[in-house]
Formats: sequence, C-alpha cells, structure tokens
Amino acid sequence: MIISFELAQVIERPIDQVFSFLSDFSNMTYWNYYIQRVTKISQKDIGLGSTFEMKRPHDLNIYKIVAYDPSKSITFELQAPGPNLQLEFSFSSHNLHTHIIYAWHLNLEKYKLLKYLPGGLIKRLILYIPKRIILTKTRPAVEENFKKLKQLMEKGEVILQDGRLVTLEKKQTTS
Repeated sequence: MIISFELAQVIERPIDQVFSFLSDFSNMTYWNYYIQRVTKISQKDIGLGSTFEMKRPHDLNIYKIVAYDPSKSITFELQAPGPNLQLEFSFSSHNLHTHIIYAWHLNLEKYKLLKYLPGGLIKRLILYIPKRIILTKTRPAVEENFKKLKQLMEKGEVILQDGRLVTLEKKQTTS
C-alpha cells in the first residue's frame, strides 16, 4: 500500500530562486519547525546523489536526492533503515511566479512484517491505521509547514509554529 498526498501553491518568486532554495535540503529547517537540523553529508555540489542527515526530536535520518531536474523537479528519498518515503517537489513558472506541487509518498509494502500478515481484509484493516494517521495528522502538519515556506520566500521572514522567527536573507533564527 502506498499512502500519498499532494499539496500545491504559488510562490511569488522566480523559479530558479525557489528551486535553488528547496534543492538544498538543509533549508528545510527554515520552514519546517519540527526539523532541528539538516546537514549535507555528501562532498559534491547539490545534485543527483547528494545526501543529507536530518535530525528531528525523536530520530535521525539520511535523505538522498534520487531525481534532479533543475527548475523542474527534485525528489528526496529517506534511506534505509527508515520507511520507503519520498518527498517530491515539481516546479513550473507563470509570470515570474513559481507553482510548486509537493508530493509525499510512503510505500508500506516494503515493511518486512507485512509479509507475515494474511492478505485481504486483515491486512487492509491493519494498514488502515497508519493511512488514517498520515492523512488526518501528518498531512495537515506538512501543509502548515508548506504554507510557512510560501511566507518565508515571499516576505523574507516567517514565525514558525514553535515561535522561532526565521529570516531568509541571513537564514537565521531567533526565539
């Protein structure tokens, strides 16, 4: 079972600026309050194959760029041992504004435990629980963070849900 959702918005900034900002995964800390730190750990310039270490309150994960088409799309994939999660950003330009589609895909079929469950109704019932949580709790939180990205890119600053003020020009935060 793949659990997916998409969010879309228009940011009043040129596509090259928005793509450049989002392709540096370490910038996620400036618009997602839950992410404490993201560090680029690969040596080469940002592009296909670049890896980032992300620290959240209760975990530490590695993400890798698995698709990279400048000013068109970029996909980050959570690396093992985490779940099969992909975060995809697609870009298009309209009159110096950037239209972004943010797609979130979680593939639960890769979980080893699932192969021991009988198919059919029991498996669907068990998988219904994480699907319900993701669509009712995770999606709204991701959407709220995505709105913060728009505010940050357009206004140059944003107050995150935890009260931090983030300024784009200096990429600094204050409490």
